[in-house]
This record gives sequence, C-alpha cells and structure tokens, in this order.
Amino acid sequence: MEEAREVFNNLVEKTLEALMLLERITGMSISREKLNRAIYSAVNVILHELSHASIQTVYPELDSIREIDEYLVLCIEEVGARLLEVYVAARIGLPAQSFEEHANELSWFPVFRGRINSRLLEKLYNEMTEAIRRNMFRDFVTGELRDTCRRITMSLGGPRIAGIR
Repeated sequence: MEEAREVFNNLVEKTLEALMLLERITGMSISREKLNRAIYSAVNVILHELSHASIQTVYPELDSIREIDEYLVLCIEEVGARLLEVYVAARIGLPAQSFEEHANELSWFPVFRGRINSRLLEKLYNEMTEAIRRNMFRDFVTGELRDTCRRITMSLGGPRIAGIR
C-alpha cells in the first residue's frame, strides 16, 4: 500500500504541474466544473486500468493462455475489468457507466460486436458480486467469466492464436 501511495502522490504532483502549465499556456484558469469533470474522468480511467491489473493479478495464467487464444484473454480482461470497475465505483461513491454503456464500448471491439449485451453484463455482474461476497472472486474469474468468454470466442470459429491472422 505504501508503494501505491507513493505512485499516487507523484501522479497528483504531475497532474498539478500539468494543470499549471496548461493554464500558463492558455492564460486562463480552468473552471471548477470543468476541473471536476476532468479529474473524475481521469479517476475512472485509473480505476479501469487498476481493474485490468487486478484481473491479471488474480488470473496470472492469462499470459500463457494468450499464446493459445488471444480473443479469450481479451474477453476475460475487458469484460472482467468493466464488471470490477462498476462494483468498485459503486462502493467508493464514483459515478459508474451503465451496463448498456459498457456493452456499447465492448462493441467497438469487432470480436465482441453482437456477442456481448447489457443483460449478459448484468448477469455476470450479479454472479461476480455474489462471488465477492463469498470471498471467491478468483473462482468467478477463472470459472464463470472464463467459461462465458470461451462460449463468446468459440462463436468466432475457435481460438485465435497470437500473431496468426
């Protein structure tokens, strides 16, 4: 935790430096409303990336699975991170995107288009929430989430091996 505190303190310092430089360049101060919106947006991006790191940490085998099926790993990481992001945001009082918004974002990945919808995300979220309550998050990721992603990626015609198009 001390390492994380050090990283965040450095990030805050660099963010303030960037803000001062931007205000010097433009000759204007950014309004409190715009500043709040920008900072909350940045916090959501950080939460999303930390959620990715958490999925990768709880499922370290993803690196070796990626060599066999990169789409399966992409699904586990992207869907898992978004589910975790919604859960954590709700618990710490941050605004979270809806399942519909997350499904729309996932449709930007051609491999997920038409295969992941808000109902599926909500179902997985409820299962994940129960797994967290029972202290079985890793089991959810390596079980139900992986199996759901396997069904999604198998609908593409089988594994996609990294580097082979």
